[in-house]
Amino acid sequence: AEFDALSTEGMELMEKKKYGDALKKFEFALTVDEKTEGRQEISLEKADVAYNMSCCYAQLGQIDVALEWLRRSGMWGVQGVNPLNDEDLEPLARIYGKEMLLEMVGMENNHDR
Repeated sequence: AEFDALSTEGMELMEKKKYGDALKKFEFALTVDEKTEGRQEISLEKADVAYNMSCCYAQLGQIDVALEWLRRSGMWGVQGVNPLNDEDLEPLARIYGKEMLLEMVGMENNHDR
């Protein structure tokens, strides 16, 4: 599927620290996926993309946008992430504090995940 290919390309660009290019892939992936919004697995995949976009924006110094995408990833039900251990989100943690990051992804009450 095009969505998966774009997500993978975005992840590869993130690993190379090409955050701006990665964002373009992730944003395009989200537009490709509009029509299947209702399916649960799709929204989980979209949540992952939103989380990765948050990481990219944080690395680019666009802190407010990064926080918004982190919040969105939490609303979309992101799973299997720990923002406290994510170096890419360090700029957010420095400004807003770690508790805030946990709240954004809906993990504030269960640290031991």
